[in-house]
Amino acid sequence: MKKIIFIALLMPLFFTSCTKEYKVDYTAKTYVEFDANIFNAPIAPYTYTVATRNVPYGYASATTYPLITRASGTIKLRVNLVGAAVSGKEQTINYTVLTTPVPVSPNALAVSGTHFTTSGTVTIPPNSLFGELTLNIVNPGVSSATLREVHLQLEPTADIAVTGTSNKVAVRISQL
Repeated sequence: MKKIIFIALLMPLFFTSCTKEYKVDYTAKTYVEFDANIFNAPIAPYTYTVATRNVPYGYASATTYPLITRASGTIKLRVNLVGAAVSGKEQTINYTVLTTPVPVSPNALAVSGTHFTTSGTVTIPPNSLFGELTLNIVNPGVSSATLREVHLQLEPTADIAVTGTSNKVAVRISQL
């Protein structure tokens, strides 16, 4: 009986192994994308996400989150850096407000200064993999049933590329 117990205790030692630590180098080009595109499906007629609710980072849109309205104030959209973080160097990513989205928006486009303001740049801190794009919703003071949309597109830099449609996002603002 003692031999069986002794063998049973020694057996796990024979079936263990060590793993070698491999250094992983990400050799593909680093790119940026909107976090909202990762957790939400595109909304027709676009090939990218249209944010209608103020959703925390890393969550899919759900009816439990508040609608984005003319009274929402500041909306923050997370911009992810995919690939190797540029060590010790701050990254500035430019973005544009699309004035002629393709396909044409079924809703009215928001007017900069009347419905929203934004800076046109996102800063990704050194050794970080994300930054925040700030969109300030302006309350024009007049209630309307017309939805307004802001379409944004991230631009590539010398060090950072953009991907197919993950570099675009729209924000739909309810005017009620």
